[in-house]
Amino acid sequence: MGITPSALLIISDMAKENMFTTLPKKIIELGTQEVHCQDSDLIDHLFDSFCINQDQRKSIPFGERARNLFNILGFTYECIDLDGAEKTLDWDINTIKCPQEFYEQYSLTTNHGTSEHLIDQKNSFQLLHDLTMVGGYMMHTVPCTGQVNHGFFSYSPILFSSLAKANNYNIEYFFLTDFNELILYEGNIFPDFSYIVIVMRKTQSKAFQLPLQIWDTSNLCYVDSL
Repeated sequence: MGITPSALLIISDMAKENMFTTLPKKIIELGTQEVHCQDSDLIDHLFDSFCINQDQRKSIPFGERARNLFNILGFTYECIDLDGAEKTLDWDINTIKCPQEFYEQYSLTTNHGTSEHLIDQKNSFQLLHDLTMVGGYMMHTVPCTGQVNHGFFSYSPILFSSLAKANNYNIEYFFLTDFNELILYEGNIFPDFSYIVIVMRKTQSKAFQLPLQIWDTSNLCYVDSL
């Protein structure tokens, strides 16, 4: 599982837009993440966006642990996985309920290609919701088109717009990507290969709500029930 150049570009823009300024810089990720970027200029751009001094910067090669990058950016870092990696929370994301000491403690929670490998989709989305503080951000990079059998699931953009509606999230970024180029999501035109990259802001401290679609007989399509 890896953080793509497109995701790094969005995180860089979030920093430039001062979206972390009033929040504690605490991140937790679903899955032990690596940095999947070979563009050193993009890494420098990320460091610039977070105002990292030259003497604090380090080389971030392809495959570097995301923990090392985010520590340089000033984040306290946690990740969740059953891979036995050092300093990893060994929670089964299919079944774990958010422990009280972790509830609403993180300003950035991420799902960079983890949830599609989990059977219990509800629990993975609810866990991110519960881990995220009010005002914090949930970031997803998940398969949309062109990767049949990559995992158990691929995702439709409408899932995330419906999740946002059901839970009163603000959608801050919503793109399709081939891991390098970002394409603004605007409708029903999809490339042959694409992942969804979305950032949603949690606006209230309420229990996670499941979206539900119902058939609209007037317009002959499914719509959110809310």
